[in-house]
Amino acid sequence: MEIQEIKKEYEKDLKNFKKSDQLKIKYLGRKGRVTEAFKGLKKLSLKEKKELGPVLNKLKKEIEKKIKESFASKEKELSLLYRSLPGRKPEIGHLHITTQAIREIVDVFRPLGFNRVRYPEVEWEYFAFESLNMPQEHAARDEFESFFVQEVQDKKMGRGV
Repeated sequence: MEIQEIKKEYEKDLKNFKKSDQLKIKYLGRKGRVTEAFKGLKKLSLKEKKELGPVLNKLKKEIEKKIKESFASKEKELSLLYRSLPGRKPEIGHLHITTQAIREIVDVFRPLGFNRVRYPEVEWEYFAFESLNMPQEHAARDEFESFFVQEVQDKKMGRGV
């Protein structure tokens, strides 16, 4: 009888196959062994259908159950193995190139005794002059500090230098 052959073959394959999907396809897929046996019921008489139908259904449920059980235990073993590995967070973005350069420069100068200090972007009069005891009439404190240079003619080339 074909059903007994399918059962024996299935039990052999259960030990050899490594993926449950392959077994499902071979026995329960569209062109699987059990599916083909169900299609073969059309050719049988009503009495034979009543005898073989429940047997085939029982075989189908048994195969589904065994596939589920055998591969659930294997997946559990694998999941325990992989859970022990540490996770890695993905890198998101990166530092701006200027920030990278500043950090690299600081790393070079820190062993030489230098410290990185932040200061205000705008220099206040107090910090630039008063705290340094610079007198009010000092030339550096002039708000309109300008230099005038007289242009000298280059006689050979005929242009100003």
